[in-house]
Amino acid sequence: MDKENSLRQMLVISIVFAFFAATYIYTVYASYTSAPYFDNWRLFAEDRFFYTKILSHNEHIINFIAAFFWMDNNFLSGRGTLQLTAIACMLAALSVFFAIEIRKNLPQNILLCSAVAMSCLSATQFTNITWSFQVGFVGCFAFGFLSIYCLSRASASHNQVLWLLLSGLSAIASSLTLAAGVLLIGFVGIYCLFLRIRPIWKLAFLLSTISIFFILLVVNHPDRHETSIKSIRYAILFTLAVLGSFPGTAIDYRFLGIGLPERVYDFAAILFGAIFVLSALGLILRAYQSWRSDLVPLARLWGIPFGLWLALSASAIGWGRSELPIAEAISARYVTISVLFMCALFATAAQLRVRQATTRPVQILCVLLIAAASIAQVNRMAQAEIAGRRFENAETALLNNAYSAPDILNLYPLSMDQSAKIIASIMQLRGLSLFGEARYRLISKNLFSGALTYKGTCASQISNIDRGPAWLLVEGSVNDEATGLKTDIVAAADLESNIKAVGTVRKQMIGLRQEGTQSGFVLIAPTSNMPASSDLSFFALDMSALAFCYMGKS
Repeated sequence: MDKENSLRQMLVISIVFAFFAATYIYTVYASYTSAPYFDNWRLFAEDRFFYTKILSHNEHIINFIAAFFWMDNNFLSGRGTLQLTAIACMLAALSVFFAIEIRKNLPQNILLCSAVAMSCLSATQFTNITWSFQVGFVGCFAFGFLSIYCLSRASASHNQVLWLLLSGLSAIASSLTLAAGVLLIGFVGIYCLFLRIRPIWKLAFLLSTISIFFILLVVNHPDRHETSIKSIRYAILFTLAVLGSFPGTAIDYRFLGIGLPERVYDFAAILFGAIFVLSALGLILRAYQSWRSDLVPLARLWGIPFGLWLALSASAIGWGRSELPIAEAISARYVTISVLFMCALFATAAQLRVRQATTRPVQILCVLLIAAASIAQVNRMAQAEIAGRRFENAETALLNNAYSAPDILNLYPLSMDQSAKIIASIMQLRGLSLFGEARYRLISKNLFSGALTYKGTCASQISNIDRGPAWLLVEGSVNDEATGLKTDIVAAADLESNIKAVGTVRKQMIGLRQEGTQSGFVLIAPTSNMPASSDLSFFALDMSALAFCYMGKS
């Protein structure tokens, strides 16, 4: 019977994990574009300097992120897939680790395991899982966890030097991604004082970490903020909202058409943040009592220092962002901190075998959280579809240098338009991102030069033409039944059949919202270097078959 229960529990956990893993993958797929946008742009100019100088971004040192971009740009044409894969692997590893840890200590508490299994893969972390630049944010806390875990293991190991070395290297990697990683280096140096480590190694580790901590502070000193009672009070609320941002965003379904006032999400985040903090204080007291009674060795309670560091990181964010509205605290990028803080609480409760963790109120809370997060997962899938369609528009606008087109703003802010052009020229010279694709190399080529076979007229057709002050947008359907081709490129050509612009064939999506249902293709080009609309013809190309067909005229 016990074996049957165990198998049943594992099946439930596996189903929860599989659902969130599949929807996570779809969210990344639907929103993915190989064109860089927002913060991703800046590293195309500086990625090669990741090992020669300190690279800064706001208050962060980002050499670790630049190293990922360097590898991606040199081996994968700068498409961002390396970073997105690394993010998924780190979150999946954390999810599995926490679930195993809880099940090992509380084998009957299937709901806690399920809650942890799904939380690390929650798409409420939308920014962190869909932006390649956010490999640094996720990496900071993944390496931070690894550093604290290895340091805890060092006190219970005969090979303390190896564990201390792994902890130190992980802390350094974390510090080269976010400012929270710099805080971690000082934190682990102090934490080692409380562990049973040989005095000589403890002193060496402490001096090394504290020295690196102050060096990094000097190299990249944080901005100063004015101190007042009001700013302190606001920073506390901001910190609580960051820690509770996962439950706060798990009830946000605006992309499914179910919107509540933002204050509801703010209040929910602050409330759950306060609950998490009070729970953490209770666990710390319980852990202290167990430690003094020699019931649980400190080395096993790595969840407490990990949670403390996350709380300190949230406090630093709250202090640094105290001038912003509370709604910024439940930004998707901060949800990762909230998720990991919750997992640290669950893991610590399991390590201490807290009976309250198995009570009915906690189980009901887990069920509600899993249900809310499941709906939120579908909501973020809808958000990804909407973003993905806009990014497809921006892709073709970028390829054809149509910088004034509306959706180019989804790739780069208007205020930095000139910088976008500069970075685009760098990508063109290096053949990176979209500019390394076959469709970009087709621009200015003649369709009837002999490289491609003409297959006649397509069943595909143009459905919409929109003209702006300096750009032309063309949309249509893709139908390959008549020719047997598999269209992967759409091109606009002049009267001499020279390709003047290329478009994006839209990816298939589920269509959770109307904005995500359109398929076919989109082509956006500037009117300055284009012939008159009446002189443009459109063709569908299948580059694997080296063939093309005629779609029609504009």
